[in-house]
Amino acid sequence: MFNVKSLVHKFLSLKHNWFYYLCIAFAFLLPLFQKILPVVIVCMLLTWFMQGSVLKKKIINAIKDPKVYLFMAFYAMHIVGMFYSENLSCGFKDLEIKLSFLLFPLLFSTSDKINTKEILTAFIIGCFVSSLTCIFRALYLYFYLNTAAFSYTDFSFLVHPSYFALYLNFAVIYLLLSNFSIDSVSKQPIYSFVTYGLIGLFSIVIFLLSSKMGIVSLAISFVVAHIYLLKRKNYYRFFVHSVVVVIAFSFSINYVLQHTRLSEVASEFKKVQFEEINASETDSVAKSKVNYRTTESTQIRYLIWHEATQLIKQNWLLGVGTGDIKDQLLERYWLKRMDWVWVQKLNAHNQFIQTTVALGVFGLVLLLSCFFVAFKHGFQKRLTIYLLLTTCFVFHFMVESMLEKQAGVIFYTFLLTLTPFYTFF
Repeated sequence: MFNVKSLVHKFLSLKHNWFYYLCIAFAFLLPLFQKILPVVIVCMLLTWFMQGSVLKKKIINAIKDPKVYLFMAFYAMHIVGMFYSENLSCGFKDLEIKLSFLLFPLLFSTSDKINTKEILTAFIIGCFVSSLTCIFRALYLYFYLNTAAFSYTDFSFLVHPSYFALYLNFAVIYLLLSNFSIDSVSKQPIYSFVTYGLIGLFSIVIFLLSSKMGIVSLAISFVVAHIYLLKRKNYYRFFVHSVVVVIAFSFSINYVLQHTRLSEVASEFKKVQFEEINASETDSVAKSKVNYRTTESTQIRYLIWHEATQLIKQNWLLGVGTGDIKDQLLERYWLKRMDWVWVQKLNAHNQFIQTTVALGVFGLVLLLSCFFVAFKHGFQKRLTIYLLLTTCFVFHFMVESMLEKQAGVIFYTFLLTLTPFYTFF
């Protein structure tokens, strides 16, 4: 006879495996099909609710952890910012994008232990598939349609180059440190070969993405990896890695110097004359020597940062509000005749500045506190990979408003709340 009660019991007993497999699916799809991720998150929530009466006790214990309540407080501050915002539709959209700040800390801090290594392996595989997809597409466009698509947004069509570079940088960090694990190397000799192949592929793709901070983060990752080897007194590996890195970056220097997007950074920096920008607000824009109509990314960033700083001076305590930051920035762009920037509706291109403009000093303190707690946890537990990941986020936050897009929010909240609660290797 068909036993419904037994079937339901077996069905519910698999809830832990469901959550685990959904985490693997989420990690794999992150660099590939981000439009599907909200569906995966909903499924993760459903399996989370199946914990029933045990869930309430776990939540009470979880919210006492600073790694949890700081993320939730940061989201709560955005809700507070809605009360003094006029553009509510824009504000609600921002709350929707940042919902991961509320969900992932609760999900991972209250769920049973899972194998982080397999989840991160799924992420590596996703990055590998995404990289190959971009490369093969670029090759097809070049050979069959006579179109060059080997750089920046032309190359990275699945994820924005800045975010994809961040993904790949973490992948390189994880592969480097996991390869230095004595057990994994001694038991699986082929592991090193595959690992170095992936590191080489991801490094090439990062250069093709033309993400300046992505390349800087990659260089820092290699330097820290070598320090890690010295600390473990593995001098032979240190020498081999040094030779490989020197050769690789020697070939890369020629690319960097010849590539337009990367070679113009220094020259464009000199073009921005801050003594002219700091002139009175009533001065005519036409009299300024600054090219406000520039489309070069580096110069644009400095111009945007200056305008955003003016807003911070006027609204330093609470900011302009969760929903009004976009309108306020656009108004500044319009007054300074920053035509291209205004048409593109660009954000502050610095998450620390973006948060301060929107939520004032309180929002900035909460964001910095999230990083402080992450660094503190990394040092206390001696989690090198966690420290490098957090450092990577800090560098990327300095040149991009990473938390204004789903691609940045879900990656930041997923990894920074997953990794402290589970082991790596």
